[in-house]
Amino acid sequence: MGVQTPALFLAIALCVSGLLFASLELFAEKNTPPTGLITSSEAQITCALGTLAIPISYDNNGLPMITIYVGTPPQMVSVCLDTGSSDLLIKTPEKYSPAASKSVGLASGRLCTRIIFGTQADHVCEYEDALALVGRCVESAKDLRNEAVASQLMVASVEYQKFSFLGSKRRERSEYSLATIPQSNYDVFGLSMSHSEHMVPLIAQLNQVRSSEGDRSDGVFTFVFGEDSGASPVAHLVIGRLADMVPRYSALAAINDSDFYRVKLVSVFVGGVKIETAPDTAIIDSGSNYVFGSPVVVNEIRAAARATRGSMRIVFKGFEINVPHKVYMPSRNVFYVEQSSSPTDSLVVGTMFLRNVVAEFDARSHTVRMAHLSDMS
Repeated sequence: MGVQTPALFLAIALCVSGLLFASLELFAEKNTPPTGLITSSEAQITCALGTLAIPISYDNNGLPMITIYVGTPPQMVSVCLDTGSSDLLIKTPEKYSPAASKSVGLASGRLCTRIIFGTQADHVCEYEDALALVGRCVESAKDLRNEAVASQLMVASVEYQKFSFLGSKRRERSEYSLATIPQSNYDVFGLSMSHSEHMVPLIAQLNQVRSSEGDRSDGVFTFVFGEDSGASPVAHLVIGRLADMVPRYSALAAINDSDFYRVKLVSVFVGGVKIETAPDTAIIDSGSNYVFGSPVVVNEIRAAARATRGSMRIVFKGFEINVPHKVYMPSRNVFYVEQSSSPTDSLVVGTMFLRNVVAEFDARSHTVRMAHLSDMS
């Protein structure tokens, strides 16, 4: 689905507020990952499989960002976590310079193609080089919830020496973003298992190593979206499963979709008023910041919001998200509910509506389970 932002933020800038822990902030100031960590010719996970927690920071548009290291020697890149696309796509040479990396190889020859789905990019080349992820080892969800405990956790890295990714000289707007946004400046870390964009999706490559190491949570990642009040001290991407959260999740009814995390939508209420035009499916898309829908749905939601000034309830089977009025409508004429530029039969639920939520995604089956952030304590 790609990165989708509303017209309110036409001046897009990657203003990452910094990583959670002081030690990781020090890493981000350099152009190389921390030294002294164990790596190998393929990959090495320095903590228990499925427990690498990468801190997330939110940019000015409310989109989740992490810092990764690409190339040999490594180049630091901030990327948007996007459950609506499947590749690692970086602008070249602004964010990643192939000429500055020693071991760049074009995995599919020197042919540059056009991606016409999801991340929409022109003049795309496929590269093969090292990818490093840096985070902390966690044993449970409580480790992330308790900041004092989290600051003492072991720093760890995963380094993939032969990782295939895409470099693009020009990014076009997402087909789901507003027509007034001509271009996206975001680099994307895709978390879908779709093969529509890339023959080997990003998460499939991560899983290849995890499977070889005997990880039974292969294909699973956990998105801790964090608080809805400014700084998010517990916002993380966990490569794998938080085992102690499993009994606390509610499974969302999945709709068969090879590209997106599409689920059954029971109903939408605004201030107690049921939105009659709401569709019966929703797409959970971290690459979007707001809720996006058809004009008729958006108009009904806005009318109910003006009339009631009440919270919005997005109801799934067995789970619901309650979004305070001030979050989705900060003033009378400012709404974080927008029309999509392309017709869609689903409500696109973006990151700003997922705060205070912990979600476990299974990329193999494109299924989602959710719990409230308070369940982590």
